[in-house]
Amino acid sequence: CGQDIHFTGFTFGRGLLSPSDGYRYPEKVGAVSGASFAIRRSLWEQLGGFDPDLFMYYEETDLCWRARLAGFSSLYCPESIAYHDYSLASSPMAHSYSERNRLVLLLKNWKISTLFLLIPSLVLAEIIDWGYMFLVGWKCVRAKISACSWLVSNFSTVLRARKNVQSIRKEPDWVLLKTCTYHLAPRLHTGGWIGQGIIYMCNLWFTLHYRVIFSLMHNMNQ
Repeated sequence: CGQDIHFTGFTFGRGLLSPSDGYRYPEKVGAVSGASFAIRRSLWEQLGGFDPDLFMYYEETDLCWRARLAGFSSLYCPESIAYHDYSLASSPMAHSYSERNRLVLLLKNWKISTLFLLIPSLVLAEIIDWGYMFLVGWKCVRAKISACSWLVSNFSTVLRARKNVQSIRKEPDWVLLKTCTYHLAPRLHTGGWIGQGIIYMCNLWFTLHYRVIFSLMHNMNQ
């Protein structure tokens, strides 16, 4: 991975870039940014490469998660420096692919029992997400609807992909969960002091829920 670490939270499932100056030495991370990474060809072929149904957004996170479940790890290398021309602003099409792919990411990789445990936070995160889309504008709302429609229409495809992922699993879900973020940190649209207050309260819930679930899952797999 390059100068930024790419984590994926279990709340939104959104990518959260962490500044590299907090990581001075090589260490294992939850996932890496597709803008700067390397993988052994043998492992790439073993995992089947990127999921072609994801097209763009979360394809690298999905690859890292599949690798982790198969018993491998993602390593951050501070000596690797990459320059990535990126803007926080995105188009409705980008919103649609991002929303669709993060849902596929969660459905493919987590066990059914884990998804069940995460339901309260996942539902709360979805409510916040819909509010965010309305705040951004109707184009993003339509993009969100398009993403949900695609998921419903292609649910059988997602189930087949899920079956493939679970067939190579060697690790329990808590190994993924321990590298996930459990807070929301909106940057473009915060909703003012009211929105920030709502996010603060939600993050309290996410933190508590995460710790309870992680402890439960970790103890069950000891």
